[in-house]
Amino acid sequence: MAVLCFFSGTKIEEMIHPEVKVYPSFVTKAPVSDDDKCLSGVGSCCIFVKDDDISSIISKTILQKQANDNDNSTNHNKDDDDKQQKLAKKYMKQSVAEAQEYLMETLGIDVSIVNVHLCLESCRSVIESDGCLVSCWLDAGCDKVLLPSSPSKLFDDDDVLQEALKVARVPKDRLMVHMSSSSYDNHTNSNVSTTTSTSSPSSMETLSTYVCGVNVTLSLSQNNNNNNNNNNDTNNSMDTNEETTADKKQIFVKSFHPIPVTLQIKDLSQEEDDNMQEESSSVLLRAVKEWASIDGIVALSLTDPTSQQLGLAYIAVRVRTDRPDGLYTTVVCTRNNEALGLVYSSKESIVAALTCGRGVYYSRSRNGLWRKGDTSGHYQTLHRIDVDCDGDAVRFMVTQQTSTPKEQPAFCHLH
Repeated sequence: MAVLCFFSGTKIEEMIHPEVKVYPSFVTKAPVSDDDKCLSGVGSCCIFVKDDDISSIISKTILQKQANDNDNSTNHNKDDDDKQQKLAKKYMKQSVAEAQEYLMETLGIDVSIVNVHLCLESCRSVIESDGCLVSCWLDAGCDKVLLPSSPSKLFDDDDVLQEALKVARVPKDRLMVHMSSSSYDNHTNSNVSTTTSTSSPSSMETLSTYVCGVNVTLSLSQNNNNNNNNNNDTNNSMDTNEETTADKKQIFVKSFHPIPVTLQIKDLSQEEDDNMQEESSSVLLRAVKEWASIDGIVALSLTDPTSQQLGLAYIAVRVRTDRPDGLYTTVVCTRNNEALGLVYSSKESIVAALTCGRGVYYSRSRNGLWRKGDTSGHYQTLHRIDVDCDGDAVRFMVTQQTSTPKEQPAFCHLH
């Protein structure tokens, strides 16, 4: 159940939605870069891959499919069948190994810690491989595979998508659909009548038998322009417009019922003018808070975000504190869940940790950021940041490191 968001004029009161996940989607940006080393540290990420980048993997899965077909043929003797089985197994192992190398070496993502959602460029490769391509990525460690569609096709029975989902033959909790929409307002106006029809089973109900969710990329700038125009009205009309906007967003999400929605927010204003990054981040943060309050939204994904955008969005939606100093209670543990210590985090320290990929906290004694290891040399590699069920405690999963080979890595509050 979503937490309601209360409007007061143009200001949104600070709310928390710890059940709504927030994570990055990488479309043009690499998961690990010189500027942002640990964006996947929030626990999940979505990767958009091009067919050209994974052509070898696609080819192996198609060869696997062909070997399986030959194995099922009645025109072969037992020796030929055994040969085809071994060949299919060989191609399967090769494709999975290449997929693992792509995820861990090329992208730098540890799939044993991070939940990876991988979005394919087309459904054709899934059909041509008879679903082997989907199984390959799941065997390589991906949590979910996303198959692409479009608004015009998704709400009118996408035959290619339907065929791809059928041949995938994997549990529905491992599959999602991805689509892009230029504006939730336009989408709502064009599709609300068809999706709310009760005269026949909707395409969404049919789709829900194959997938656990739909990932919708929504460009922020178009909808933000509409909101900016509303802000020129009087205070009374402003409240009405905001309520109307919230209603339209709710209708937009309900158009996918009964499928849960992950909203992927693409901030086009950042592309238009790099000098407006601070204003862009503010608009993005406001949009994140608004959408997190909509019932049916289970996750928010930011397209190619900076560590500041991702960190502040993650904190705004998932983390809360009742401390007078505004700090967040933080437990530091190893990958084996061995507790290393209790510390405190601030907004700035969480953003800094995602930026540098290290354990960075807030020191109350120094009244500033505490970059673990800058003094002692015993630093921490950050793997993942989590929150508890009600969002009032943060957990850092790290690996202890040392710059001095002869010393054993250790955790100490003084260094």
